[in-house]
Amino acid sequence: MVRERIRLAALWLPTEKRILVDDSQPEPKRIWASFHDTVHAVLPWHRAFFLGDTAQTLEPDYQDMLESEANYGASALMFGGQLFTTQALDTTPGWHAVQQLRKAHDKSLVTTFRRYIEHGHDKPLAGLISTPWWMPKPDDQITRCRHFVRSRRFGREFPSVTPDELLQTVNRFAQPRRGGIVGEFTVSLENAAGEITEFYGESFFNQHYLLTLFVVQT
Repeated sequence: MVRERIRLAALWLPTEKRILVDDSQPEPKRIWASFHDTVHAVLPWHRAFFLGDTAQTLEPDYQDMLESEANYGASALMFGGQLFTTQALDTTPGWHAVQQLRKAHDKSLVTTFRRYIEHGHDKPLAGLISTPWWMPKPDDQITRCRHFVRSRRFGREFPSVTPDELLQTVNRFAQPRRGGIVGEFTVSLENAAGEITEFYGESFFNQHYLLTLFVVQT
């Protein structure tokens, strides 16, 4: 029997009331992991999952639900919940706003980027976190797209838009540079009613990933 080693970024020890974080991880990932496992620790229905398995906790969908709750709670704790949304609503959607809020909250660009799209303006916004075409694809990614982030309105109004569709446009315009904005473009997307809507895209390279923000043009 071949056994694969699983590398843990963080581990919550409920009986000892401790959270262990792998210090070889980059600092932004260590911070995220500590908040993520803190949420596991404070939600009582998560505790039962980590102390043992039941027929319910063995269900993959149930495990996915717990991880989604932990991610949601971690983001809320890191950014002060409604405080971040209030600040985001005072900005004009774009990379300047994301960078401004990143500095204000002293968090990573990726976590700020995701929070801005999901808990900012009530308008169609989307984000793509991808490995740029000029870099090798990490082994833990099936495609070059790592995350596809959507605002609630984008999810409702543009349900058929796929990350692969957006990635083709991103890769066509992104240019290999050391960092910063590496691509700007407009793209036409079809909404649920069959109408065509223009979006403005900006791709930012943080030397690891391309973070592309899609903002609806009104």
